[in-house]
Amino acid sequence: MINVLLYALICIFFGLALYKWSQSPVFSMVAALLFAVHPVHTEVVANVKSRDELLAMFFLISTWWIWQRLQHHRPKALYLIAAMVTWSLALLSKESAVTFLPLLPLSVYVFRKKPMASDYWMTLVLLIPTGIFLFVRQAVLGTVRGVEKVSFLDNVLAGAKSTPEALASAIRLIGEYLRMLVAPWPLVSDKGWNQIPLADFSSAGVWLSLLVILAGIGIIFRFWKTKKRLVFGLVWFVVTFALAANLLFLIGTSYGERLLFLPSAGFAIAVAALLRWKNEGTNPEWKSWSRQPLGMGFIAVCLLFSVLTISRNPAWYDSASLYAADIEASPKSVKLRYHHALETGKTAALIAEGPERKRLLDQSITDLEKVMKAHPNYWEAFGTAGLYEFRRGNRDKALEYYTRATTLNPNASIAWSNMGIIYAERGQPEKAREVYERAVAADPRFSDGWMNLGAIAAQTGDFPTAIRHFEEAMKYDPDNVRLLNMLGSSYRDNGQPEKGQVYLDKAVRLEEVIIFAICSSCCIAGAIRECTVFVQRVKGKGKGEG
Repeated sequence: MINVLLYALICIFFGLALYKWSQSPVFSMVAALLFAVHPVHTEVVANVKSRDELLAMFFLISTWWIWQRLQHHRPKALYLIAAMVTWSLALLSKESAVTFLPLLPLSVYVFRKKPMASDYWMTLVLLIPTGIFLFVRQAVLGTVRGVEKVSFLDNVLAGAKSTPEALASAIRLIGEYLRMLVAPWPLVSDKGWNQIPLADFSSAGVWLSLLVILAGIGIIFRFWKTKKRLVFGLVWFVVTFALAANLLFLIGTSYGERLLFLPSAGFAIAVAALLRWKNEGTNPEWKSWSRQPLGMGFIAVCLLFSVLTISRNPAWYDSASLYAADIEASPKSVKLRYHHALETGKTAALIAEGPERKRLLDQSITDLEKVMKAHPNYWEAFGTAGLYEFRRGNRDKALEYYTRATTLNPNASIAWSNMGIIYAERGQPEKAREVYERAVAADPRFSDGWMNLGAIAAQTGDFPTAIRHFEEAMKYDPDNVRLLNMLGSSYRDNGQPEKGQVYLDKAVRLEEVIIFAICSSCCIAGAIRECTVFVQRVKGKGKGEG
């Protein structure tokens, strides 16, 4: 709800600010409406994680509006201070907001009839909070850019074998972004490796994208003095999309609809300018313009975009619904299919044994097999496949996948720990202890590994060692009911019942709180069967599998 309200405020404020700058009701209304209904915004509005995009744009539009007031009102110092505050808040919301800075002096050039030199130079004031922000970011993160190492599963360009291949692929991806602005379908959260594969300059798609990019740049230079509003919209798009284009440096992803959120406002401005190409100097009323063929066509597009937006919203209900919907539109995305398998497996873990649980686990394994075939070095996929085979009862297959995962990544602590569970079940405590020790060596803060080590020691009667391992696990997971019970029992069996009772009592109290919270939530949702499964897991949660 907060995201929806923020988005509504942004759309209204964007239209009002554009009207203040342009003094044109049709121009500002067309741009604001197109921006408001554009389907690529569903990710930003429906995804809580993207609230930073909303906040950044809200404060940027606020700065833009204040900048317009600054041109016509006194005292200027008050407006400058207000602009510095909103600009700082925009940068703190999302660092890419810095790309908006050149648009402030450009707004003066485009929309003011007789600007003074001071109107341009005042922009330099905002360099003060910008410099402070970049300094703090450098001090905290050690880099201004933020992302230093990028996986090719997140950004396909990281897998490019040469600079020309990376450049060609980036140009091809820019073309895909531009296509989504004009024809936003199908909407999808990820088009990573290998949905949009790497390309070279022999690809027709690369050259088509390059022609469109060069045409846009040519229009900016050709109509710099005559079609200022069109130029302004195009420059808005170019400068705010510059960081997301992966041309200056690699960012954390090669594709994301959220990256079009701020740039799409420039696209909307450019479209509004084009729709008034023949009467740039006139100021028609919205009522009369909307009844013209051009206006009616625009309204039809807005209705179509609204339908696409509304139909897309249910996909963002939760992660499971999102990946289930998007795997159909982006079937070659390895990362997307992996996460689809994860969500399917999580759903299976929440329901009781039966045909539906089996079906979901089978579906997860099928997805993971496709992932492992496409990317044989994706150790996380092998580790997850091991877990789901374990839950299907296929211990040998699970051990095979865990072994593959730890071979690819010796620091895969969860895979080592899960291997130990199988060895413990088979009555091989020494082998189990060996792999549990590998787990905590890979990650000394891995509480499950320490807990499993303690369990093996307790099984062999070595309670002092068990207590030591359990207490180490307690450092990182102090409210684990199962761990508290095991530690309390070990103290009791070690001849220290009073000390053990403290942990056992705490386990009982925590168990009651957890069960009450779970049952309350499930009853509200009407999920009584799920409540039963959860309670069973809290009271005797299995074997610590990852």
